[in-house]
Amino acid sequence: MTDASPPALSLPEDVFLYLAALFRPNPSESQAEHEMDDYRLEAWASLPAVCRQWREICLGSPSYWSYFVLPNKHVHPRRMLARVRDALLDVRIELSEDATDQDEAQVAADLSLLNDRTQNIRSFSLHSRMGLSVLTLLECTMQILSLPHTRLEHLYFHDGHPLAEERVISAARAVVLQSPSLRTFMLKGHQRLDWSPTTSNLRQLTHLHLDFLDFAHMRGALTYLPQLQTAFVNLGEGQLAQGVDFVPSARSLSWPALMELTFQCHPIDAPAFWNALDVPHSVQVTFIIVTQSPFVAAMESRRLLSTALSMFLPSRHGETPSQKLNALGVSYRKLVDERSLSRVALEWYREASEDLVSRSHQGNGGARRTLGKYATSLWIEPAALKVVLGYIPSSFNHLGSLHLDSQNLSRNIIAAMSAYFPHMSTLQELHICGSRDVHIVGRSLSVNLPGLRRLIVERFEGSEEYIDVVGALCVYLGQRSAAGLPTLEYLRLREDGMTEGTLIGFEGLVQELCAYRMEDV
Repeated sequence: MTDASPPALSLPEDVFLYLAALFRPNPSESQAEHEMDDYRLEAWASLPAVCRQWREICLGSPSYWSYFVLPNKHVHPRRMLARVRDALLDVRIELSEDATDQDEAQVAADLSLLNDRTQNIRSFSLHSRMGLSVLTLLECTMQILSLPHTRLEHLYFHDGHPLAEERVISAARAVVLQSPSLRTFMLKGHQRLDWSPTTSNLRQLTHLHLDFLDFAHMRGALTYLPQLQTAFVNLGEGQLAQGVDFVPSARSLSWPALMELTFQCHPIDAPAFWNALDVPHSVQVTFIIVTQSPFVAAMESRRLLSTALSMFLPSRHGETPSQKLNALGVSYRKLVDERSLSRVALEWYREASEDLVSRSHQGNGGARRTLGKYATSLWIEPAALKVVLGYIPSSFNHLGSLHLDSQNLSRNIIAAMSAYFPHMSTLQELHICGSRDVHIVGRSLSVNLPGLRRLIVERFEGSEEYIDVVGALCVYLGQRSAAGLPTLEYLRLREDGMTEGTLIGFEGLVQELCAYRMEDV
């Protein structure tokens, strides 16, 4: 360390601290589960050693040391706590895959230094990338979390990636969080928490993520979360098939501010959980279906899936059984590969607009078009489609918008979707996205979509042969004109890697638009 600062290093204190913060790990990275960058951590800890001025600034700024990282080989935890004084602490613990039992024990010992600092902890995160549960560290962590934390706002807990059968047999821990300011709670890994103690104060909680939740624990602290806005709940692989001592009663979980809910479960558990919710009429739901369970036969699972979906999907008369929804996403998850997800989502809006396009005149004499909301929209991706498609064809009678990703869909599925076009009399927007098979959809449009007002076609690179997408659209426009159907309000085409043939096709399309008096498109 030099005694005097070279002119290039002589920075105002506020400028230096701003630049130094770029090296300081960001507490928000805990939620995104970024791995700690040891080089960045070393640079942050080494800045005070560059020159005397920088050291004085760092030692005089408690907030500079407020990111309490374990394990930390660059600054001793006791020395860091002495420097941080009364500043708020952001605690992060991360054990790598090659961590030993001694490493875990040392981290637990360093963590115990926080017993007298609980009132200063603002965020607490634990990430273990080890395959086994870190019991020693968990005991120390639970002891600290049971103490009063008046300023704790964020709690992230991820202790490994257990197999489903390992998590089922793990003992549930009673959780008593004396954290009235807690806003975010994320639990992943081996742990199963018992939320039944009513002493937990979670009245300010806005975001909740529980990687496993027993029916037996849907009481106590979870029964009333007045500020909760987003929630993820995993119910496992079929609790009701295993026999449970407690099933939550109807509307026993009061979450009045909830806007987005994702719950993953076997269809056997879906009705019990959904009926237990007391939520507003504008919640957006994603239902992740677990179709394979060691506790339920495959044939019974398919029957239960139909029952579960009937809670959400509109009837043949367009009536939605559940009035809690304004949007629903249905995902299909195979246990053999839990990371491969696909989604079928149906969205309902409480304020549906009859007119798709409205015009508002601007001061310069021009007109700006604004879209009204659709009554129903559907987003299709491949894996879930095979599970749900056979159940919901009647729902297409009331569909307002369809997004079809043909790049990931097989030709058989595309052909099946095209066969449903005659049933989509209310469809107003069609968005086709993909590569080599886009033309199949384009040729299937014909006059089956009389209410269509917006058409978006995107074809990407990767096709093995040139496909005249524009030509198919020209044929479609001619058919609409011949049938006396209303002209399109909006048409957007996009193609990556345009060829000379594509440009010629676009010229032909412009001529078609003029011929069919569609200059206003």
